[in-house]
Amino acid sequence: MYVAGEQSVFAYNKANGAIDFFDKANVLSDVGVRCIDYNPNGKFLLIAYNNSNIDLLENNTDLYNIPDIRNRVVTGTKTINNICHFGSRFYLATDIGIVAINQQKKEIAETYVIGNSGGNVRIFDVAAGGNQIFAATEEGVKSASLSSPNLQNFATWKTYNSADGLPNGNPAHIVFANNTFYTSINDTVFKFDGTAWQKELFQPGWKVLRLRSHSGKLYILQNKPDNSLAAVLEISASGAALKQEFGNRPINYFTDNNGTIWYSDEWNGLFRNGEPIQPSGLYTKNAFALSIKNDVVWVSGGGTDLSWGPTFNYSGFYVLQNNKWRNFNEYSSPKLNDFPDIVCIAADESGTKAYLGSNLAGMAIVDLEQNTIQQFDKFNSPLTGALGDLQRTKATAIAVDKNKNIWIQNAFSEAPITVLKPDGTWKKFPGYMFGVLAKKLIITSNGYKWFALRPGVMAVFYEGASLDNTSDDVYRIIGTGKGNGGLNNGNVYCMVEDKNGAVWVGTDEGIEIFFCARSILNQNGCDAQRVIVERDGFNGFLFGTEVIRALAVDPANRKWVGTNNGVWLISADGKEELLRFNTENSPLPSNFISDIAVNEKTGEVFFATEGGLASYLGDAIAGGETCSGAFVYPNPVEPEYSGPIAVKNLVDDAYVKITDATGTLVHQGKANGGQMIWDAKTYSGRRVASGIYTVFSANEMGKERCVAKIAIVN
Repeated sequence: MYVAGEQSVFAYNKANGAIDFFDKANVLSDVGVRCIDYNPNGKFLLIAYNNSNIDLLENNTDLYNIPDIRNRVVTGTKTINNICHFGSRFYLATDIGIVAINQQKKEIAETYVIGNSGGNVRIFDVAAGGNQIFAATEEGVKSASLSSPNLQNFATWKTYNSADGLPNGNPAHIVFANNTFYTSINDTVFKFDGTAWQKELFQPGWKVLRLRSHSGKLYILQNKPDNSLAAVLEISASGAALKQEFGNRPINYFTDNNGTIWYSDEWNGLFRNGEPIQPSGLYTKNAFALSIKNDVVWVSGGGTDLSWGPTFNYSGFYVLQNNKWRNFNEYSSPKLNDFPDIVCIAADESGTKAYLGSNLAGMAIVDLEQNTIQQFDKFNSPLTGALGDLQRTKATAIAVDKNKNIWIQNAFSEAPITVLKPDGTWKKFPGYMFGVLAKKLIITSNGYKWFALRPGVMAVFYEGASLDNTSDDVYRIIGTGKGNGGLNNGNVYCMVEDKNGAVWVGTDEGIEIFFCARSILNQNGCDAQRVIVERDGFNGFLFGTEVIRALAVDPANRKWVGTNNGVWLISADGKEELLRFNTENSPLPSNFISDIAVNEKTGEVFFATEGGLASYLGDAIAGGETCSGAFVYPNPVEPEYSGPIAVKNLVDDAYVKITDATGTLVHQGKANGGQMIWDAKTYSGRRVASGIYTVFSANEMGKERCVAKIAIVN
């Protein structure tokens, strides 16, 4: 059984419950699945994407990409709306007509443009059976014989109207079941008797969602207009109906030959006899903000419009812990019913507690160990409504300091800087950032709070030695111009502190760096600098032509840079481009990056994009100040293995040498954080001989030494 999600497809083995995923990271050529259809004749799965790209998967192993519709230049849209199969062909209902795919040749065989005057007509659905093909179009239901020598001629197709028993209106669905065809118009289902259409079903107060067929039976999927109740009607050839009601939103439903009831639901996934089948993954593709602590990954599903206004997104948030995803939303957690647009997340050091900010409904504390969610807004805390919009409590940026104080930017309020102390009491700082919104908040290693404000510029605040003593508070606006912060461009999107204490700032004209960040609040202040780098033989400012939307620092002090055009990894000083990922050369679902976070325990780098969440297993993990015993994986290295060999548990940025049994040096390098990667090759690029190799490592002072051995078998 195949199930389509927003970003991937998974196959469920009904016999043993095994699940295999197919996505862009392993098999598929694209992201954004629109619809799928499986033809047991030849064992082909056709996957259509939102961009009209097509994949044909044979026997779960061999993939054939058919990009013709995606690449075709047309006036208007070319969306693939639905798919059916007959014989060895798939038929695609699209906005430009019916497209026939020859699965054996893995190519488009024909396109049927069947408008009444020979022009394009939008096809909502298509069905084939009994050597006939029917289409639900914006001009009504049309049909033709599959034996016709010229289905590309629009005159071959018959259009049904009121004289044939169909009322005016667009048919939304069409299906072949019980050896005939059914269609739905508005809330009525009609059955074709061979010459005309007869009313099969009309139930006031119910909306027809879909028509499905399986093993010759018709399934009518319905729900109430207010989504309070759903139902499925099973119609046999004799017209007998069996109705089942439930409180979900069904997408598909059928009873298999063993009597097992299968159905999929838009909000709750796949069910088998009422029991959920939930592979680990995200509830939706929506991903906006990230936070990772202690190997626990937190992802917000909210977002904003381009001016940081609300989008009323109820996707909730997701947590990856112990290699399993948990989804929290209004359906799984009723306390999130009134908590949309989660735009920021800050996890504490344990990773099991996080603080979430909503662009509409204040702040929430989520404790995974206690299984609790607490919400704070204008009604139960010192947080206040936005000026001019007092009913909405905006918490758009949150960070946790080393004393476990929670710093909240209460956007557009009279006192935007608010702190929740560990003892549960609150502290407000009126007079700073009056009536503004912060898009980002970071707390640097010296305790300074850096805010990226909308529509531009920055602010830095420090509360001094005591939260409660306001006499030593220091605050400064950082803007453009020498002596005022030195920003070339005041439109700041993101900030990050690197391991040397410098603050890197992303703007819509590249990156600017405060190398003197610790002096930012001194009398003489500190100005940002733009780094000049060489790219393709030309000198220019670092990412000077890119909008920088996300920045992250890995354990090797290298910088991950997210833009409107994908992701880069650059060296610690920014002068060397190490990696670049975009939708063309990687599984990245979108080039528009909203956030980046690094799991320092595993090296995995997470990217929140406009098209969904993606991750890349990097080669840098956190090291320690002391060596706790180097660990090598894999070890031994078998003959068939040609991947990287990781040397872990090193001190930060250790120097590493690898020698053979005679003491001859075969490789040396520097760890990325606490890990070094070796390809088992010599300096000449040849694989080393079989044997035992010794790894020596030490910090830059020659201390904190570690020794490990690697067995290599060729």
